[in-house]
Amino acid sequence: MEELKTILRHSLRIRCPRCGLGKIFFAYGELVETCSNCNLPIRVREPDTWFFMYMSTAAITGTFVLGMLLLGPPKNQWVASILIGGGALLLFVITTPLRKSIAIAWEYYTDKRSENPRFPG
Repeated sequence: MEELKTILRHSLRIRCPRCGLGKIFFAYGELVETCSNCNLPIRVREPDTWFFMYMSTAAITGTFVLGMLLLGPPKNQWVASILIGGGALLLFVITTPLRKSIAIAWEYYTDKRSENPRFPG
């Protein structure tokens, strides 16, 4: 359990899940091939993160929809739609690197604990 906490702590800093020192992005949303510190393959893990990314996006969307339903219909629907839609889009964009980092860390953790790891490291 301590190992998982350490890996997730590294992911919250958007760093390599193994060493916690190397950056995992070289540009917004663009993963590095390997960690610059420990050479852990990072980019090859990206295809296995789609489920987490999809579910976290759905959770954000569900939160906005639930908020709209609880607040009831606004007097000026166009303004409310633009504000809510803009807020949701902004939240998606701002949280994408963090969500991707957590997904990479989770994939690393599960692959590492597997009997037949798919990736070295």
